[in-house]
Amino acid sequence: MGQPISHSTQSGFNWPSSEAMTARSSLSFSRLAPVLRVLELRGVSCSDLEAHTPDKRQIMCAGSFGQPVFTRGELASALSSYVARAAEKLRKQGSAAGGLMVFIRTNPFRPSDPQYSPAVTVPLTTASDDTPLLKRAALWTLDRIFQSDYRYAQAGVMLTNLQPRDTAQRHLFIEDNVDPGKRTALNAVIDQANRRYGRGSLKLASALDDKGWKMKQGKVSPNWTTVWADVPVAR
Repeated sequence: MGQPISHSTQSGFNWPSSEAMTARSSLSFSRLAPVLRVLELRGVSCSDLEAHTPDKRQIMCAGSFGQPVFTRGELASALSSYVARAAEKLRKQGSAAGGLMVFIRTNPFRPSDPQYSPAVTVPLTTASDDTPLLKRAALWTLDRIFQSDYRYAQAGVMLTNLQPRDTAQRHLFIEDNVDPGKRTALNAVIDQANRRYGRGSLKLASALDDKGWKMKQGKVSPNWTTVWADVPVAR
């Protein structure tokens, strides 16, 4: 076999070519990273760019609470908010979910507290991207795993079994009383309003009571590059 092509530098050191780097795949990334960085700066492509980002296979939305949560109502409010956010991402990539997982957790870093961390996945009768339908499925699941007398610290939902919305099959023996066209239009209006006026401008009624569980963000960094009000001004 011939010697791999190398790139010479003024110091006399020969940097291996991208072909050589590919061949020597046994090297650890920590050793390859500086070499690849130099090659990229010299105009040698070391990785292929994706022309199209592949659709996500799962969409998860979860969060830790600002203070311990004890009631089913507070958990329902948090899960409703997380479902709405996950469903918005689902519609953005043109998919429908065939299943949904719900989990609630106590704080594992407080060993003195009773621990309880259930997670349950339920299949949907028909794949859907409808926020109210996904919310009902999430709260139905919550009713079956919720237990009182625990200090809950986190909750979340994961949309699973994602498939293209246009090819999702409907159930043959179950009649949907909701007009799909009207529900699609409703979700589109909600998504458009939240993009224009900010996340959470329009939300489900079950997600309105967020004072008990909402994460504390009193010291969050400003959005220097994405919010006009936070852009620094030189005086």
